[in-house]
Amino acid sequence: MKGGEALYLLNAAYTGQICAATVHAPSADRAPEKIVDYAMYDSRYSRNELMKMMDCFQTLVFMEHYQVKEIFACLGWNAEKENLEYERLF
Repeated sequence: MKGGEALYLLNAAYTGQICAATVHAPSADRAPEKIVDYAMYDSRYSRNELMKMMDCFQTLVFMEHYQVKEIFACLGWNAEKENLEYERLF
C-alpha cells in the first residue's frame, strides 16, 4: 500500500471490516506510523486521530527476507501517553 489509499483502508477497518495490508516499515510496531503517514496525504484527520483509528488492526506482522521476525498484538490506544500499545507475541 502506498499513498492516500491508506485512508480508505483505515476507514474500512474502523467500521469493522476485516482488512489486511502490506507496507514497508522497519518493525511491526512502526507499521501503523507508516500507514498513518500515507493516510495523511488525503485526510483532514489529525495524526493522533488517525493513530487512534489504527487500534482496529489487531495483529501486526513484520517480515524480513521472507521470514517472520516479529508479531505484535495491538492492545489499543493509550490516551494518557497518546500512543498505541502493543504486546510482543513473537
